[in-house]
Amino acid sequence: MKNSQKKWWNWLSLVVVACMLAACAAPASQAAPAVTVVEKEIKVIETKIVEGTPQVVERIVTATPVTPQVGGKMVLTLYTDPPSLDQQVVNGTLGADVAMRYGATLLTYDLESGALVGYLAESWSNSPDGLELTFKLKSGVKFHNGEPLTAQDFVYTFERSQDPNFANLAKDMFASVSKVEAVDDLTVKFVLSAPSYSFLDNLASTSTQPVNKKAVEAAGDGYGKSPVGVGPFIFKEWVTGEKIVLERNPDFNWGPAYAHQGPAYIQELEFRILPEPATIIAGLEAGEIDFSEVYASDISRYENSDKYVIWQAPMLGIYPYVAFNYSVPPLDDVRFRQALSYATDKESIIKVVAQGRAVVQWGPLSDGMSGYWPGVEYIGLGYDLPKAQALMADLGYTLNADGMLEKDGEPFKLTVKADSTDPNAMKTAEVLKEQYKALGVDLEIQLEEMGVFYDDLLGKNNFEIGLPGLGWPNDDLLWMMFHKDGPVNMGKYTNDELSAQLDTLRSTVDTEAHLKLSAEIQKFAVENALVIPTFTMLQYLVYGSRVKDVTFKAGGDPRYAAEFFDAYIP
Repeated sequence: MKNSQKKWWNWLSLVVVACMLAACAAPASQAAPAVTVVEKEIKVIETKIVEGTPQVVERIVTATPVTPQVGGKMVLTLYTDPPSLDQQVVNGTLGADVAMRYGATLLTYDLESGALVGYLAESWSNSPDGLELTFKLKSGVKFHNGEPLTAQDFVYTFERSQDPNFANLAKDMFASVSKVEAVDDLTVKFVLSAPSYSFLDNLASTSTQPVNKKAVEAAGDGYGKSPVGVGPFIFKEWVTGEKIVLERNPDFNWGPAYAHQGPAYIQELEFRILPEPATIIAGLEAGEIDFSEVYASDISRYENSDKYVIWQAPMLGIYPYVAFNYSVPPLDDVRFRQALSYATDKESIIKVVAQGRAVVQWGPLSDGMSGYWPGVEYIGLGYDLPKAQALMADLGYTLNADGMLEKDGEPFKLTVKADSTDPNAMKTAEVLKEQYKALGVDLEIQLEEMGVFYDDLLGKNNFEIGLPGLGWPNDDLLWMMFHKDGPVNMGKYTNDELSAQLDTLRSTVDTEAHLKLSAEIQKFAVENALVIPTFTMLQYLVYGSRVKDVTFKAGGDPRYAAEFFDAYIP
C-alpha cells in the first residue's frame, strides 16, 4: 500500500548532525537491563501406552525462562527511499515505519483491545463541550539531542505544521485545532475550533509526533535527512538508495504500558532499500532479511514453514483503486464513470492480482475501518457489461469495425497511470486493460516511478485515470479524498454541498449521528462512481523466527502494527 508525498525536498549532506546523533547511541557491549521473566505453564497432550493400552493423557510442563538479550541487528525493508524522515512529513510507507521507531506519539493503540492508550501521555481529559483536550505528559522523557520533552514542544510542533510554506501531513491532522497551549511543563492543552470525531486517532499518527525546535534549527533545511525524536531508537545514518539505520536508545524508559519499561533489546534496525519484490523474497529465504511486508501473491512461500512467522490483517483504506481526473471529459460525466465501474470485474482482478486472498471492496472505505457502512455491499456497482455498454451508447459512443468505441469518427483512448514499484497496481492495470477492451475502451498503461506518479496525481493533476492506494484507520479518509480541500483529493473533485457535509462529519462526535452522515456520504460516493474500488487485500508481514517476541497492535493501520519494544535476537 503506497501513500506518498510530493518530492519537493532537496537532499542535503548532514554529516555533522548525523555524527552528533550517532554519538548518543548505546554501545553494542552494554549490559542487558534487568528483567523479570515469568515462567509459563504449557499443557501438553500426548498419547502414552498405559498397561499395554494407548491412552491420551495431559501433563503440565514449565517453560524454560528466557532472558532477552541486548544486541544484534534486525534487517527490515523499504521499497524506496522516503522523500523525507521529518516526522511531520512522512506519509504511508514512505518513512512512517521508520519514524514510529525513532519517534513516539501522545497516544497509541493497545495490543489486545485496539483501544487508544497513553504513550507519551500519562493521562488526558476532555472538556464537556469537546473543545479542549488536556494531556498530562510523562516526566523524564528526552529527545535524542538531550533536550527534555515539555508541553512547549507540542506548541512548536503545531505552529510549525501551520507554516504555509511547509508542505506536511501534520497540517491535516491538526485541521480541527485552533491553538495549542502549554499549561505547565508537563501539561499541554489542545483547543479545537469544533469537536472532532477523529482527533484522538490523529494523535496516534507519526505525523503528530513532537518535534524539538533546537534540533530543527540545528539541522536547518536538512532536518528531514537527520531527524531527532523521543523514541526507542536513534537515527544513525541514511545512505540513499541503500539503507536507513537506527540505533538503540539506552535512555528510553517511557514506552506504553503493554511493553517492558526500559530500552529496547535490539541494538540496531537497518531499513534496507529494496525496490524489487524478488530481491526481498530471496533475502528472506536466505536469512539476510528479518522482517518485511510481503505481497499476497508471494505469501505461500512462507506458509507451513517453521522458519517464518506470518502476521496478517485486512488492509484499512482503499488500494488499489481507480482515481479519476474529474476535469477531463468524459470523466467529468457520472455516466462514464459508472460505465467503467460496471465494466470492472473485481472478482477476476482478485484472482489474478491477489491470488484469491482478498474480498471485493464496494466503497471508499474497507470493512474494518471506523465508520464503515456495510450498505455499500448492496448498492455497489457490480460487474454488468450490458449496463456499461448502454451507458456508453447513451453518451454517444458507437463501436467501429474493430469493436472499439469512437465518437464523431474519433477513436476513444484512455490512459491509466500506475506506480512502477507496485506490482499490485501494475497487475491491476493489465487486467483492467483487457476488461475495458471488452467494453470497447482502448486503455493505455503508463508506468511511472513512485514520486513522479503521486506528483502527477496529487500535485500536477496530470492524469486521466490512475491506480493509487490510501491507508487510513477511520472515515476521516472521506474528507481527505472528496473534500475540495482534501490533501488526497486526486483529480480535484469539487462539490460544495458534499464538502459541507464532510466538514459536518468531522465535527460530529455523537456516534449515532456521525455514522448516519458517514453512511450518506459513502452512498453518494458509490452511486456517483467518484472512484472505483477493487478489493480489500490481506496485509502480510513476515519475519524470520530468529527474532523473538515481536508484538502486534490490534488498532490502527495494520501496516504499522508491529512493535519491537520487547523483541530480541538470541
